[in-house]
Amino acid sequence: HHPRDRAYRDYTKFIKNLSRKYNFKDRVFYIHDAHLPTLIDNSIGVVVVNSSVGLQALDHGKPTIVLGKAIYKKEGLVYTGSLDVFWKEAQNFQMDKEKFKKFKEFLLFYSQMNGSLHKKVSKESYTGLIWEDYNLEDCLGLYQLIMNYNAEKDKCI
Repeated sequence: HHPRDRAYRDYTKFIKNLSRKYNFKDRVFYIHDAHLPTLIDNSIGVVVVNSSVGLQALDHGKPTIVLGKAIYKKEGLVYTGSLDVFWKEAQNFQMDKEKFKKFKEFLLFYSQMNGSLHKKVSKESYTGLIWEDYNLEDCLGLYQLIMNYNAEKDKCI
């Protein structure tokens, strides 16, 4: 259950109907307000469309498959095969931990500031953090270098 939908939508009937239609009603559990790190830690793998949950799953070292588009949908970070095969292969998939470490460092350094979904962090923030004018092309170039880095060969490929 998405946190931004809590007060507005109840998907119970919709999910039950889809589960019956596609004959997997015994495998679907619709929950909300559960402790996400506990769910991730106790999973074999994580299936997302394009969510920040996928980043949490990677941070927890869990095999993850992305069905939509996500900045972290990269070879070596997430499972890139089909969903049908992921159900069987998730527990055997190993993420490239060095690649994830570099990706996470990139995200934290170039795109993250302390703040909240509910309150924009401004230049006048009391955190002492200041938005700087970064050159977007430099950031994207660095991102490409990080994502194509081959630790074994110690070079970018």
